[in-house]
Amino acid sequence: MWSKIINPFFVFCSTWILVIYLISMKLTTNIHQLKIEGLAIIIVNLITSLLLFVCLLPVKGKKQTNGTEPTQGQLVIAYKMANRCFYVFLVLTFIDFLYSGGAPLIWLFTGSDKTYANLGIPSIRGLQYTMYLFSLTIFFYILKYYKFNKWKLKIGIMVLLPFIMLARGLMIYGIFQVFCIAMFGRKIKLKQFRNIAICIVILIMIFGVIGDIRGANANPLGFLVNENIDNPLLKLPSGFTWIYIYITANFNNILLTIGTFKPSYSFFNVFYNLIPGFLKQLFIKTDDLASPLITDASLNVASFYAGYVTSFGIIGAILGGVILQFFSTYYYYKSLSYNIGYLVAYSIMFTCIILSVFFDAFLTVSTFCQLILAVYLARKLKI
Repeated sequence: MWSKIINPFFVFCSTWILVIYLISMKLTTNIHQLKIEGLAIIIVNLITSLLLFVCLLPVKGKKQTNGTEPTQGQLVIAYKMANRCFYVFLVLTFIDFLYSGGAPLIWLFTGSDKTYANLGIPSIRGLQYTMYLFSLTIFFYILKYYKFNKWKLKIGIMVLLPFIMLARGLMIYGIFQVFCIAMFGRKIKLKQFRNIAICIVILIMIFGVIGDIRGANANPLGFLVNENIDNPLLKLPSGFTWIYIYITANFNNILLTIGTFKPSYSFFNVFYNLIPGFLKQLFIKTDDLASPLITDASLNVASFYAGYVTSFGIIGAILGGVILQFFSTYYYYKSLSYNIGYLVAYSIMFTCIILSVFFDAFLTVSTFCQLILAVYLARKLKI
């Protein structure tokens, strides 16, 4: 089954081995040589990931009496909870659009000076994303069992809104969470790999289109592409350039800067993204906490290591890996009970592992709030 392939150890290893490989290709001019410190961080994290995967095996949840299939009662409970979250999301989005005076896609076609950065109230963004992702994940999971026509409008709204908001991050979060929970209990078939490959190419192209229209110029990162005659990025759509840079540039920032600044030796940087936006505006008078790691102003994050590295250096990066791997492995083993709540919890952690190449998706308001909702649902559904 797919649940054996998308385990946290395999996902973490394949994700970060891919990062090493793509950095070694040096397809863009901003990528530099891998340093021994950077390789050491990843190698140690791979080892700790394996150790946690073995040591947490006793956490494995007891499978439901009916195997991998939820009961109708469990589906109803999950649907009702997701439905409430859906309506909360709609209300928050309406407030968002009202406060901002419209939506980014509309501004784009009406020639407005506003951009996607002018959308919304930062203080409610975490809660808004929480409600969206939690309800979207459960809706798609329940569709495996009941294809109700009345859900089509709700799912259509949820698929369409990230495009209207030009919210690529929200779209990517949703895709990974839905993929994980939708595939978890399925049997492996060869044609699935073909379909997944086709979907990945389409999504990369869409990602590039959204990125291009959000900026002032088409393919705004194209100037970074290494003009080697054999460079595939010169022939591929802009989405491939966007994805290559997003995957490689942030860890590359760490490779270039680690050891060049004094760590803060404080957990403040680690937990910074858990602080609501309005509290940051009121009480925190500081620049970007990851600034010592930034080598390119347009690439202003540095993978999930950023907060840990600026706080504790290389030791902090190893600690960050252990924290991410622990919670990912814990909820993976709990999800093997096929309790819908724990399945949602692992889909969240699965997404955090993949997005770890870009930024710390785990220690954010939306992830923590989703996990609280998922665990609450899991306990309601326990047999």
